[in-house]
Amino acid sequence: MRLLLLFTGLILFTLACKTAEKAEAEPESTVLLNENLDPEDIVFALKKGGCYGKCPVYTLRIYNNKYAEYTGKKDTDKLGIHGMMITSATYKALQEQFDEAEFFGFEDIYPSDIADLPSATITYQKDGLKKSVKGKRERPEALHKLQFGLEKIADAKGWQLVKSTEQMIAERPRIDKSKIVVKIAKGSEMARWFTKMRQEYGMQLLESLTPNNDTWLVQINPKDHNPDKFLELLRIDPVVGSAEYYQAK
Repeated sequence: MRLLLLFTGLILFTLACKTAEKAEAEPESTVLLNENLDPEDIVFALKKGGCYGKCPVYTLRIYNNKYAEYTGKKDTDKLGIHGMMITSATYKALQEQFDEAEFFGFEDIYPSDIADLPSATITYQKDGLKKSVKGKRERPEALHKLQFGLEKIADAKGWQLVKSTEQMIAERPRIDKSKIVVKIAKGSEMARWFTKMRQEYGMQLLESLTPNNDTWLVQINPKDHNPDKFLELLRIDPVVGSAEYYQAK
């Protein structure tokens, strides 16, 4: 009887240990928390560039809610956008690794003369500070270790397809080169400047995009003026703070 109880207890203990290990290995939630994502909530990111061969080209982002997003672009078995929840233990381990490596003390760029190597850009955000470090092989060993830690997550199992490449292409905003979003830098000269641009280039004001009227949607006739050249003309104008093509949804 005593042996039977001992044997039963041993089995229960073994099962409890395996259950605990499984709980630690799996995310707390299998539901993808990918709604209302804000770029400001990205804590870790890894962007892998291409090479002359078949190097995987992708971007890995990990948000503060422990949602990981993998956007595969080329030479990877995960093309499109994939999502996965990571464990609290994995998330905490990454934070500790980045902090111990004193990530904010690295150089922003580590130049390389070797063209046939993929570049890697690592990003970390903490306490309102955000830093990105770009380089290839010629980097401190600590950076290679941080990259390896992020790559382990990128290569892990459990990713779920969120959006295919075809869906991404279909949803890509359409650029209308006849319309330009212009932000004015010198408000005191705005009225005179608009009059000048209308007279010289036929530029039309369509609508104000901000309450303080410092950003406007304007339009030109592409048959009269080359849109790309006109955009560059706006960007070097001292009255203009910024100018971008309008993206129609």
